[in-house]
Amino acid sequence: MSNNSKKEFKQATISSFFKTPKTKKTVNELPSYSNINLSQFKKVHDSKVSLKRSASEEIEVNISEKNTDVSISNKRRNIYKSYHNALQKFKFTTISHKPTNKNTIGDSNTTLLTETDKSTLKINSNKSYLNIGDLSKFNSSISSTESKASKKIVYTPLEQQYLEIKKKNPNTLLAIEVGYKYRFFDDDALTVSKVLGITCYKDHNFYSAVIPVHRLMIHLRKLVRFGYKIGIVNQLETSAIKAESSSKNKPFVRELTKIYTKSTFIDDVSSDSDSSLENQSLSSTLVCIYENTKKNPNALIEKTSISIVSVDLSAGSIIYDSFQDDFTRNKLETRLVHMLPSELLLPSTLSNETEKIISNISVNGIGFSNESIRIERSETFFKHVDEAYDEIKKFYNESSYLEKIISILDEFKKGTSHNSNILICINALLKYLKEFKLESVLYIPNNFSSFEQKNYLTLNGNTITNLEIFRNSKDNNYEGTLFELIDNTKSKFGRRLLKKWIEKPLVNINLLNERINAVEELINGEIIQTSNFEKLKKLLSSIPDIEKALCHIFYKRCSLSELVDTLIAFDKISNTFPEDDIPCTINSPLLKEIITSISIPHLLLKYLGKINISQAKENDVLNFLRDTSQYPNIRTYKGVIDNIKKELDDHLCEIRKKIHKPNLEYISVSGIEYLLEFRTTQCKNLPLDWIKINNTKTFSRYRTPFIEKKLKEKDLYSEKLLLECNLAYKDFLNHFTDDYEKFKNVVNKLSILDCLLSLSIVATQPGYVKPIYSEENIIEVKDGRNPITEVNKATYVPNDVLLNDENKCMIITGPNMGGKSNYVRQVALIVVLSQIGSYVPAKYAKLGLFDGIYTRMGAQDNIMKGQSTFMVELQETSNILKYATPRSLIILDEFGRGTSTYDGIALAYSTLSYILENINATTLFITHFSTLGSLESKFSQCHNFYMNYVEDKEENENKIIFLYKIVRGITDKSYGINVAMLANIPKCITDVAVKKSKELENSIQKNIDDKRLWFSQNLFKRLYKSDINDMSLEELYHYLDLI
Repeated sequence: MSNNSKKEFKQATISSFFKTPKTKKTVNELPSYSNINLSQFKKVHDSKVSLKRSASEEIEVNISEKNTDVSISNKRRNIYKSYHNALQKFKFTTISHKPTNKNTIGDSNTTLLTETDKSTLKINSNKSYLNIGDLSKFNSSISSTESKASKKIVYTPLEQQYLEIKKKNPNTLLAIEVGYKYRFFDDDALTVSKVLGITCYKDHNFYSAVIPVHRLMIHLRKLVRFGYKIGIVNQLETSAIKAESSSKNKPFVRELTKIYTKSTFIDDVSSDSDSSLENQSLSSTLVCIYENTKKNPNALIEKTSISIVSVDLSAGSIIYDSFQDDFTRNKLETRLVHMLPSELLLPSTLSNETEKIISNISVNGIGFSNESIRIERSETFFKHVDEAYDEIKKFYNESSYLEKIISILDEFKKGTSHNSNILICINALLKYLKEFKLESVLYIPNNFSSFEQKNYLTLNGNTITNLEIFRNSKDNNYEGTLFELIDNTKSKFGRRLLKKWIEKPLVNINLLNERINAVEELINGEIIQTSNFEKLKKLLSSIPDIEKALCHIFYKRCSLSELVDTLIAFDKISNTFPEDDIPCTINSPLLKEIITSISIPHLLLKYLGKINISQAKENDVLNFLRDTSQYPNIRTYKGVIDNIKKELDDHLCEIRKKIHKPNLEYISVSGIEYLLEFRTTQCKNLPLDWIKINNTKTFSRYRTPFIEKKLKEKDLYSEKLLLECNLAYKDFLNHFTDDYEKFKNVVNKLSILDCLLSLSIVATQPGYVKPIYSEENIIEVKDGRNPITEVNKATYVPNDVLLNDENKCMIITGPNMGGKSNYVRQVALIVVLSQIGSYVPAKYAKLGLFDGIYTRMGAQDNIMKGQSTFMVELQETSNILKYATPRSLIILDEFGRGTSTYDGIALAYSTLSYILENINATTLFITHFSTLGSLESKFSQCHNFYMNYVEDKEENENKIIFLYKIVRGITDKSYGINVAMLANIPKCITDVAVKKSKELENSIQKNIDDKRLWFSQNLFKRLYKSDINDMSLEELYHYLDLI
């Protein structure tokens, strides 16, 4: 055996696996291996034994050394050292045998030798001897040491509770209520300590971290933002009730009562003082995605059926859609940009293309925030369509909305195959939300709405980004965006609705006229002069977020003070315009509907009439109800408590007489009631059976046995009263949810009013005009401006726009930094503003209704998808060509620049030709390829424009003065070197660039002149040899064009 094998054997305890003889024997005389207990050997010495059968049916014993535990005692270390020194004398080779029994005993890592096997141990030729007697004295020492090490761990009752709950919820951080604290254990404690920066210490068998009850929501907010799933384990018993129960000697009963993730963290409504749109978008949107994995072998372009359902738990809205998407997943990305999920519910596997999208947004975020998105995967939630339908129907069987919801479900089931998959998503959400006790959001049929693009102008993800609608291109922030420009809302619920208006501009001319007429009346109408309306406007900025609060009440997760504050807010709103008392004429049907809908005095009386307002504001659940006749236990317990208080008062009178202190009174110290306080010098004369509670240097405080007994009774009935009052409160909330939709309708009307008021403030800004809507495909704007850019400019050069059936395409050229991109953005933003019902920045505007705005602007790659800059450019253009219609607005900015000049020109030329011939959409095409101007002669609806400039020549240097005015014509110069000078590129570089530019320009011009000369000569030769009548008209025109 090798030296390494000898060293590997150093921890082996020979005496524990041999039956030790009392006399010296040679190794050849040692007992057979039938007496060897290798299992015991492994257990005692932490060694791994592997027996491998060789071709000659020999077993090689290979005992590999394990790292010695750092916690081993000094005594045990010395024992091992002695064994090591003794064993260095011997060299073991193999154990040869002939097995007679195939059955073996042992664990998965150990093969034991059977008793019937016969073999002998062999040693090598040096015939070393092993004195077993010399080693046997260590046997008892090792055994005693190891028995202590293998002692069974004893868990505390609290630790046992933690282990039981953790076993059922392995992926959840558990916060366990212990008195006035919440404790985390084991790995949970280490994680929480790292994230929150709090102390973690060893307590009994586990590490532990602690947070106080009053800081729970603050810490939970941080943990869920980091993507953790948190479970709250509450005590279900109080000390008073526990003391009277049969299980008083057992630990408190605890159960997992609440679970939070990013999307389900809705209990912290009151402390959400951050009004930024970024934080509003994070907290509550859960999106479920499901794919149909079946592929169509006959399809030329493979498309995947995708179903998606979004649930905004804070607002109670549910959006669903089902569609077919290509490998770019452009449609899916557009929907995710609109929905802004904070959490995704997915099956265990999706297609590679979808996984790339999910991977990208889960790391980098989407929409307003760069925060990561939490992903929850489960295969058990996603059932077959028929099974999902049955489970959903079973859920709604107890709902009063059964008939309404069944009609929606049947519509999904009877639809196309990818529409029916919406049921799979709804069922998955139902199962998932049951974990959080939030499934009631699915009860209300009016919460469901479709993401159908046909009802709105389509703004895909690229367009929202390129037009800087919600985030600027500089730092992905809210400042400098279209939303910031028009957001003058006063309430959070109004702000959320305005965002939805911008995401989904209208395409219905009647709805647009209704909305913009309401905005006009809010500027010039009589209603704005009334005190009622002024009062309502002030209320919008002072009332709480009643939309979130209303959902909170619907989930039965609100505090008593939150409930009463919400009802009082509704009451104030209702009183601004009492029923049938409108003080002026309202011409706008939309405004009139809003004013008449917000008055709900009878509905409010139904709930406010039952509540003691002052007690409810203090969260006094014991006294919040005015009438408790329908809850007899509350009256009973209150009566018992009053009797106990009277007995304690009578007992005080008896004590006064007994100790001759007529002025003695009960006092309370640090929340401890019914104390009798005496000076320390007076305590000698007090009865011996009195119980001392606490003391200071001057005073001591006592209770009599009678007081102690009665206080235990009082605490018991107080706890029972609290439980009964909590049940009454839950019953009150159950009744409130019956009228949820009526209250929600008021919130919706107020949201619309807040948005209209915001747009009216935009309309009063200088230079804004009411647009005229037309059924024609037209954009006619006089002195239009880019609403985002003009804010940061002291002077702004306005531009006209005229796009109609005769001028559907503008090819725009001009120098770099001449204002081309700003101009096309101006056109797009004016269209967006007009179709949300807003005034627009211009002197005059007549606009048709577009069904989509598609943009291809800027240059960026997509590393996550493995796509180069040019590939991204082509894919975005490909999507535009797929989805654009004759009523779409297309903007292509420098398409084709990502490749060589000739390839770029060829692609740009053929793409624009395709749009003009096949789609005929309204198009703005920015380019530096002046050769594209030839399309003007080929297509009557296409015209050339350029951003005007003045070239100023000074001492061999050309300086450009940008005029930022669009004019008819074309220019073949881009003046990129001038921009390089503005960017402070070193002069030595720009000088060389100017020289090289002239050389290339002269060279190209010489080639052009040579070709023209050749074609001229060729034409004259043709004419000289044959009559001009022999040439076709097309051929003659061809030569003339080339010349």
